[in-house]
Amino acid sequence: MGSSEPLPIAESDKGRKKKKRKARATDSLPGRFEDTYKLTSELLGEGAYAKVQGAVSLQNGKEYAVKIIEKQAGHSRSRVFREVETLYQCQGNKNILELIEFFEDDTRFYLVFEKLQGGTYC
Repeated sequence: MGSSEPLPIAESDKGRKKKKRKARATDSLPGRFEDTYKLTSELLGEGAYAKVQGAVSLQNGKEYAVKIIEKQAGHSRSRVFREVETLYQCQGNKNILELIEFFEDDTRFYLVFEKLQGGTYC
């Protein structure tokens, strides 16, 4: 019969390249929202689970609209990520508001959009 000695297992992944993880829309940017943007007092819209405020880029002075979603038990992280991912996939469509950046801190999600004139954001 056979030996009870363990057989050596060849390394099966030798020579195999590891796949690089693609950047996803739900990868929030390193750094803090407050380090990149300053919120204005302009309230652009308010919805069931978020509000949209004006903001100015600290880098270039350009105006943006920021959807601020408070982290609450009723609003799951996956729901916010699904929204971000959907908007990210729609980039380049002239009929859909463009998501510029996404930030997350301990209490809020920040979705930074191009600022359009007229209409609502929520």
